[in-house]
Amino acid sequence: AETSQAPGPRIALIRDSLAGYCARSEEVRNRFPQWLIAKGLGLAPTPSIASSERDRAQLETIKPARPFWFWPTLGLTIGGVLGLIGIRWGMKGIKEKRLIENIPRTPCSEVEIGITEVVGTVAYAKSDASPLRGPLTDEPCVWFDYHVQEWRGSGKNRRLHTIERRIRSQVFLCVDDSGSIPVDAEKAQIINGRKAKRKKGNRVYTESSFREGDPLYVLGSGEIDPSTGDSLRIEKDPQDLPFIISNLPESRLKTMKVSVAFWMIAIGIAAVTTAILFLMSFSGTASALHQLIAAGTSIATMLLLIFLLLYNDLVFLRQRTRWARSNIDVALKKRFDLLPQLENVTRGYMTHEREAQTLTAALRSSFEKEAADASETEDAATRKAIGKMLAVRENYPDLKADAVFQRLMTGIIGLENEIGARRRGYNAAAERYKARRSSVPEVMLARAFRFDDAPLLHWSSEMINFSDLDLAPPVEPRGDEVESSPEEPSDPPTSDES
Repeated sequence: AETSQAPGPRIALIRDSLAGYCARSEEVRNRFPQWLIAKGLGLAPTPSIASSERDRAQLETIKPARPFWFWPTLGLTIGGVLGLIGIRWGMKGIKEKRLIENIPRTPCSEVEIGITEVVGTVAYAKSDASPLRGPLTDEPCVWFDYHVQEWRGSGKNRRLHTIERRIRSQVFLCVDDSGSIPVDAEKAQIINGRKAKRKKGNRVYTESSFREGDPLYVLGSGEIDPSTGDSLRIEKDPQDLPFIISNLPESRLKTMKVSVAFWMIAIGIAAVTTAILFLMSFSGTASALHQLIAAGTSIATMLLLIFLLLYNDLVFLRQRTRWARSNIDVALKKRFDLLPQLENVTRGYMTHEREAQTLTAALRSSFEKEAADASETEDAATRKAIGKMLAVRENYPDLKADAVFQRLMTGIIGLENEIGARRRGYNAAAERYKARRSSVPEVMLARAFRFDDAPLLHWSSEMINFSDLDLAPPVEPRGDEVESSPEEPSDPPTSDES
């Protein structure tokens, strides 16, 4: 009879749940300030329901379909993965947007090794080279992306499937008012606004291309051109920095980057908050404190991301300023080493040419003297012909010193232009660094982490001076001009001098 009166597992579970509710209600009633309100309203304590050994034995026979930790672990894993992916991709987009803002625009003729930004128009690198042709439009271009897709399935399962994908490019020029710079679009992130699209049956044909005369924006790395060895071109950075080529304006690029980045960061922070809530659920409760902790975690994550962005920006701008300053030192060292060598080569060539002309004139004089003393023989006629040839050679010499001198002047102008361009690059980098360092809230980080100021360059004529060029060969006095004058007798000493 005693066994027949034992409740079944379902009734035991209901009884245990009721006991839990009563205990929870009494726990909340005894908190402050809830107990004041309960006493004022005259709410009596909730009676407790004790579970018997028989009830607990019945509860142990109940096996849950899934363990308790299954859903919290699943939510924590999914939330953590989505949070990492969203924050990582969002930070990458914001980094590219900040990089576009922080890199000053450089004229094509002043591009240096390292990350750079140029704006111009597309031009063919070689006039005799045959350009590419778009498969869809059959128009000449320097880069194209041809995509063939086909609709498959029906209803909700209808999807576009890729049939063919071709990307072709050739080295082209970015041209502005200062000059041009070659660009290699291989491995670049292309953001193209020129697209052609055509539908035929179930297939969709799409072509994106860059054509001659299109506006061009390039953010990449200046590297040594392997085809020449002595010039630069823009290509993919070896350190995996962003390499962006587009025919859209810079402002639109920044808007596109930041809008996608903000959406990804929002998804990432929401996923982190969800993961924290699932982590708190391991305690078996979902109190307001747990929700407050999750909300505080999302706020702390956002503040941490802002701190990382601002700090990394200051570090990047400071390092770029130091790099620009070191480029000036490299250019000055190059001028210091190269200019004396050019001077010596030019002076040596001018001296050699002067000696050759002097020797030719002396040789002609000797032939004329011998021809005057010789009789009218075949040998005398030969000497006379040779003398005439020497005279013609002397009157119409093939001088090369002017070309060497012109190369010297071109080299000097190139060195000075290079130093001037690097000075302007340093001042542009320093100006951006100073502006960001003095802005709020960057100024607080700059003071806390001791980011030193970068003064602008003010060059004077006395700074980094080099010796004057002296290309004139030493003038030796002629023998007939050196005359020894007789020494004049000195006056006899006076009585005062003695």
